Amino acid sequence: MTALCQYDSLMSYNERPGNAQAAGRRKEKRHQVEIQHYSPLVGMFRELTQALAAANGVAERLLAPEGQTLARWTFLDTLSEGPISVPAVARRLRQTRQSTQRIADILVEEGHLLRLPNPDHRRSPLYACTASGREVLERLPDAVAEWYSFLGTALSLDQIERLTELSRSLRLAAEEFTEARLSREAALTGN
Repeated sequence: MTALCQYDSLMSYNERPGNAQAAGRRKEKRHQVEIQHYSPLVGMFRELTQALAAANGVAERLLAPEGQTLARWTFLDTLSEGPISVPAVARRLRQTRQSTQRIADILVEEGHLLRLPNPDHRRSPLYACTASGREVLERLPDAVAEWYSFLGTALSLDQIERLTELSRSLRLAAEEFTEARLSREAALTGN
């Protein structure tokens, strides 16, 4: 099924009204575009956004008594494989370097991380878990055990595996799209 829709927000930055680079290319304020499966995709993204917000909200409430957040837990978990730099953590978690650095600084202040010299980059230290950080990392799964147990009864193992598979497919598609778009933009600008 193909849907015909009018949109503003789906236009690329260079096509948006008011953008100086697009002034010569604009034909009209609203564009019509044919997008296959448009309505189901909007519904899918709405459900994904709401599901993630709800799940993250539960996790945040359960982690709060431990003095931690989901972002801190995710950062500590990333370090469980060994010392790593903030830019590497940010890339892995698909976060900005600045927000990742803020979390690293908090965890250092709390004594959960150590800054170590980075032999590959003088200005970008490596971070490693301290004994306190490893203790927090071991304790946090207990804080969300009730939530995980509830999910284990609300969803079948087959549903969990299918959701994991579909989430991975969506992530890979997003990465492929981003890479292709960046390549096109680089080709257009000569970079």
